Amino acid sequence: MPPHPISTEEFRIHDVDIRNREAVQKIIAAEQPEFLFHLAAISHVPTSRVNPALTYDVNVGGTLNVLDAVRQLERRPRVLIVSTGNLYGDYDSGESGFSETSPVHTKSPYAASKLIGEQLARSYVEEYGMDVVIARPFNHTGPGQAPSFVSSAFARAVAECLAQ
Repeated sequence: MPPHPISTEEFRIHDVDIRNREAVQKIIAAEQPEFLFHLAAISHVPTSRVNPALTYDVNVGGTLNVLDAVRQLERRPRVLIVSTGNLYGDYDSGESGFSETSPVHTKSPYAASKLIGEQLARSYVEEYGMDVVIARPFNHTGPGQAPSFVSSAFARAVAECLAQ
């Protein structure tokens, strides 16, 4: 596993498959977090099209595992579920941008899986009174991002040109 791109000295890092319900429960129960940021996902749209079963297992099953592990805690943390702006499809928002009430157009297994994850989160809020925040960010980029993403590929191409 490559080193983390930022200093993690103040953090405990757990390398676990989000699909492993027992492992997720064990870590969350042991850590007793005050806040939980859930970003684990298959987020590459072409990968979701090639392997939709894996995408649903990770994105839906993993989200269910996180939510259910939190539900079982006596003192529940606030949970941030990171969804995606990809829910809005390929439509141009125009000058006004998108809002939570804008219609969704799930055009890939990735987008559909993230929408199902949002619905799971809402059901845990309604059924169990959990404190969940859902974000729909658009493109992320940063150190360690896979080269299959356009921002990484572009940055790599620029760096290679500059190195010549």
